[in-house]
Amino acid sequence: MLPVTARPNDIVEVINEDHDYYGLVGKLTSKDEENDKYSVDIFGKSVTFRRKDLVMKARVGTSKHLRYEEIVHSKQTTHLTKEDYNVLINLAIDQRDFEWAKELLERRDGK
Repeated sequence: MLPVTARPNDIVEVINEDHDYYGLVGKLTSKDEENDKYSVDIFGKSVTFRRKDLVMKARVGTSKHLRYEEIVHSKQTTHLTKEDYNVLINLAIDQRDFEWAKELLERRDGK
């Protein structure tokens, strides 16, 4: 469950297995605690969740948050190390974006 101290720009993950976005990671954009509505930006799309559907992955301003930001923005980067590719491949698999994972594998292996 998302902590009540969650703030906009925190990185959150969808943990409700019945939701279409289960397992995806996004950025908290707004919260309406009174109505239990939390808006999350997932790949540029704003999706509304309940507090119990989310879990905190990284608090804004922490080094872990900066790492997530780097990973998300490096999706289009062409100058990555093998370790960077491995981190991105794991992220893609975690988000169930198997097409992106396959593309990253091919780029990493030079195919």
